Formats: sequence, C-alpha cells, structure tokens
Amino acid sequence: MLSSHKVSNGPDAIGAVPVEVAFLPDAKPPLAYINNMLSGTLWTAMWQADRKAFHFSG
Repeated sequence: MLSSHKVSNGPDAIGAVPVEVAFLPDAKPPLAYINNMLSGTLWTAMWQADRKAFHFSG
C-alpha cells in the first residue's frame, strides 16, 4: 500500500467504500475520480506537484 485516504466527510469512514478510481488521461494537473459505494459519493483526487501528493475533496 502506498497510502490511504479517508473518503468521507463524517466523523468516521463507515459507509464510504471506494470501488472505482478513474484517472483522467492528459489532465493537467493529474486528476482522478473516486466512486464510493454505499455512501453514493464521488470524490476527486488532484495532484499537487509542490507537495508531491494528491489532495482529496468530496
């Protein structure tokens, strides 16, 4: 595992189960969509080159 990230705005991650990740080809900056089962949410992960890490928002 390279890293783990919470994909829920609630106090815990119960009900947020990431099932699909789709990276957008040629996106500048790199961007991924994360589809969460059970919670019915869609999150984005945008690459931040200065931090060398993804920023997650939902």
